[in-house]
Amino acid sequence: MPTSTAEFLARILPPDGLKCVAVYTKKGVRQSFVQTFEQQEALILQADKKGDTVYHGCASYLNSNVKKPRSAANVAQVKALWLDIDAGAGKPYATRDEAEDALDAFLDATGLPEPLVVS
Repeated sequence: MPTSTAEFLARILPPDGLKCVAVYTKKGVRQSFVQTFEQQEALILQADKKGDTVYHGCASYLNSNVKKPRSAANVAQVKALWLDIDAGAGKPYATRDEAEDALDAFLDATGLPEPLVVS
């Protein structure tokens, strides 16, 4: 199991290409692109410490100097298959337990390996 943010990012993101951090504040979104998982970790932890909402890009990217740097056309590599499973009022699954049961059924039906789940 990863013991740091950088180790987690290295498990799910490709080693090559630019890594993205998107920080959402009252002023809008700021996207930053860096070379290493350690640089990405530093940006994430800095934004989190300020109380900002922060996300990592789910791929690596070719160029940060394009009109839409996080577009599919600018993706360098993808290392992981990811998906969101929503649970709660008004969501596809009423509870987290229902969502977990649906994930287990999906894995059984497809034969996919046990995933890393972030909740």
